[in-house]
Amino acid sequence: MSRKIKMPAETSTYYPYNANPSGKRTGDCVIRAFSYALNITWDQVLDELVQMSHNLKYAPLSVENYDRVLVRHGWIKQKMPKKLDNRRYRGNEFCEYLNTKYTGNHPNIIAKIGSHHVTCFKYIDSTYKCCDIWDCTDNCIGTWWVDAKYSD
Repeated sequence: MSRKIKMPAETSTYYPYNANPSGKRTGDCVIRAFSYALNITWDQVLDELVQMSHNLKYAPLSVENYDRVLVRHGWIKQKMPKKLDNRRYRGNEFCEYLNTKYTGNHPNIIAKIGSHHVTCFKYIDSTYKCCDIWDCTDNCIGTWWVDAKYSD
């Protein structure tokens, strides 16, 4: 028996989003983030990850594998952003960082957040928001990816 789990309400830095075609809340964060950021279906992302996994011999959701999928899509990995005092940005602070960094064009962003989670940041209602099945914006940002045409 499965029960329906309600997603958190939208906030100024969080937008509830689930690309899973069955609406499941499961360990598919890489697939959900890629689907929304790359504007392709959840199934297409899964197929690409599995194909790359066959080629590289890494697990489909390993960073070594999904990094190569992003490279194939023309995305560039960015270093972990740090504040002037060398502290890391939390997800909610990263939204403001992105708002300042991208003032004209607003590219989609994929970021590692927390110890092992991957999420998508999109420009929604005039601001960047973390788009996911749960509000992970209190966690710290690690490396992140952006389409090469927006890279520094």
